[in-house]
Amino acid sequence: MVYVLATLFILGFNFLSGFNDGGNLLAILANTRTIRPLVAILIIIASLCLGPLLFGTAVAKTIGTQIVNLPRAGILIVNIALLATLLTLGIAWYVKIPTSTTFALVGGLIGSSIIAAGTSSILWGGFIKVFASLFLSVSCGSIVGYGLYFFLIQLLRRFSYKTGIRILTIQYISAFLMTLGYSINDAEKSIGLLAIVWMLAKQEQHFHVFPWMILLSSAAFAAGLFSGGFRIAKTVGFHVFHSRPAHAVATQIATALVVFAASFFGGPVSTTQTVDSALVGVGYRAAKERIRFQVVRKMAIVWILTMPISFVIAASLTWICKLGGLV
Repeated sequence: MVYVLATLFILGFNFLSGFNDGGNLLAILANTRTIRPLVAILIIIASLCLGPLLFGTAVAKTIGTQIVNLPRAGILIVNIALLATLLTLGIAWYVKIPTSTTFALVGGLIGSSIIAAGTSSILWGGFIKVFASLFLSVSCGSIVGYGLYFFLIQLLRRFSYKTGIRILTIQYISAFLMTLGYSINDAEKSIGLLAIVWMLAKQEQHFHVFPWMILLSSAAFAAGLFSGGFRIAKTVGFHVFHSRPAHAVATQIATALVVFAASFFGGPVSTTQTVDSALVGVGYRAAKERIRFQVVRKMAIVWILTMPISFVIAASLTWICKLGGLV
């Protein structure tokens, strides 16, 4: 029963990721109106299925085996961490601010594990890897977005207006690359957790990802995207910076470059954060006075608070279970 509950929590995590991350991806794909919302959704869902199959599951392995010693912590700790993650993401969705699902998940895993098994259960090398990846993805997203937009504008100046518009149809390619980057990083977090739950349930010794895990995770994400992604899309797409095709292409390519680089090393990042930081970098280069910095500050505060909130919720739930003799 506890393994079924863990699977349901993981699918719930993916469902809320469809709200949060899916809405963020949808915003940057459909905001310019070059790509219709339905086409954008199809691109996102296709990428979710193709990415792990084409490029492997290095990030899933990092999440499943390199942050917390989950086989030692046990399935109850996994359930508590996932519940804390879901509650944290639910709060973020309620206030209509996209946040980092990675921060929420890592905070939940560490909070529950420390209370249950002490600091020795934390694999600090993996934690530092995750934290460094998250920090660098945000920093590099803005820098790469700024540089790419500058390069793109210099390139377009060499062509007529009509030719420039035709060139910007590469947004379909850049959009696919960005969502493919998401699929081999953020989307693999739930896949890694499913693999761990399966490993614990079957009492196996080796971590392995099966194709059905990828498809099941993609289905839950798609359901979340259709249910609440448009709510988040409005926050990112129109409140931060009203982007045009050139802005979108630069943002998407910048995000894809940063996320693919991190995924190559198995470093989990937040594509949500990377998209938003790249969008700010592009907007700053294009017309910084049009950026709604009050929204950016609000988003930054939510990002910073996500991991501590998830940590506290998970630690509190674990402590209650420990008092009740369940841990």
